[in-house]
Amino acid sequence: SRMSENQYTICRWADSTFGQATLTAAHNRLMKEAVELEAVVLDPASTPERIIEECADVLITLYRVAGLTGRDLMGAVDDKMSINRARIWRLNGDGTAQHVEGA
Repeated sequence: SRMSENQYTICRWADSTFGQATLTAAHNRLMKEAVELEAVVLDPASTPERIIEECADVLITLYRVAGLTGRDLMGAVDDKMSINRARIWRLNGDGTAQHVEGA
């Protein structure tokens, strides 16, 4: 059966494979992965499989950044979504938006 990964298992694997990272080093790796994702998303020849693979790389490195804070990323997502759901949003017309300040 396939193992279900989470922030804890990914951070343990990364630490044992690559060694303990600093927050700055983990952030720099995250940014490199985000640039790779950007290149794949902007390439009209990219397949959905290639895009989702790069999304996974970004999430893996993001979990490591979060792990170095000692906090649970998915718990933080739940907390932040409660805030986002209560906000007022100005739509950009392209499937994105900006929250209205003070809301």
